[in-house]
Amino acid sequence: MGSFVDELSLSFACPFCDSTLPNILKATSFIGNVDDCVKGKTDRMHRVWNWFGDMTPPDIISLPERVFSPFSLADGDEDFIEIRISDGTVELQRSHQSSGKAKLSFAPFDPQTKSGQRENFQEFHGRLELDADQLIAGMWIRCERDQVRFVHLKHCKGVA
Repeated sequence: MGSFVDELSLSFACPFCDSTLPNILKATSFIGNVDDCVKGKTDRMHRVWNWFGDMTPPDIISLPERVFSPFSLADGDEDFIEIRISDGTVELQRSHQSSGKAKLSFAPFDPQTKSGQRENFQEFHGRLELDADQLIAGMWIRCERDQVRFVHLKHCKGVA
């Protein structure tokens, strides 16, 4: 069953029965520069997408191409990154459908400054394994191609 997330009211409850939604992954995609990302100035960055995914078992979430690249009717719904969650770990892996041309890097999210840290952006190829707590705190993925995108990933629990 699909879920409805009313982001404006921050209500993570079903609008019909008021039951709490399952755990949700929120991916927010921005166009901007690394300095704004590092300084936590997302208000100076242009928000492109908010994408929500259900984190119920089997705990494999596929983030679509449109979160990481300019709009495309041809490729927008193709899987770009797969996220597997199991036993306290999170694994990010490029989908077999995604283009290898994009340069991906990761940085932990610092909740105090609400930013990534420039020196902590580390390039990864193919696969990255992290502690599950990192997804709860939040993380940044920088995708460099024709255009640079910053994607903030965060595990959101239902709060109804």
